[in-house]
Amino acid sequence: HCATSKNPDVLLFQEVVEDMFEVMKLRLTPPEWSIMKRGSVDTVYFNVTAVRKQHAQPTSLMFPSHCTTQGRHVVLTTATAWKIANVHAESGPGKLATAARQKQYAILQRIHEREERPVWIIAGDFNARDGEDASLLAGGWRDACAEEPTVDGVAREDWTWRKGQNKARYDRIYFRSTQEY
Repeated sequence: HCATSKNPDVLLFQEVVEDMFEVMKLRLTPPEWSIMKRGSVDTVYFNVTAVRKQHAQPTSLMFPSHCTTQGRHVVLTTATAWKIANVHAESGPGKLATAARQKQYAILQRIHEREERPVWIIAGDFNARDGEDASLLAGGWRDACAEEPTVDGVAREDWTWRKGQNKARYDRIYFRSTQEY
């Protein structure tokens, strides 16, 4: 109930396990909601995207992220004029995980070239450390969190994970649009 209390049109989940997915199917019921996940799941958890059907008959294309040892992937969904990519990028602070994330971000930076849409959104668990999103920003993607200092009165800095001197904002939303906002 918490996820739907604000009456959203789109919900993006990462790290969903099969038991959670079964509950989602009960709570986000057809015909109001269309629920999409990766076709074959060979990992313990996966991404799920839910879209209200009143806005469109969403379609979904799932593909594994390149250069992953963790089974990370993107779920692409079309909702009206929007294309939404639900992301779960490689995690971990080590060099191999960082290199894999950078390759995944480079792929995401060009994902809008797959299909022309007025609005593209890539959102989810990027596992990003400061500066790791440089290829996305250089490619014309805008960081929604950086553009809006507060959401519902909560400072965006409050969304940042911290442990000692380390900090990261793992969950992110990027967008690009042919329209001005």
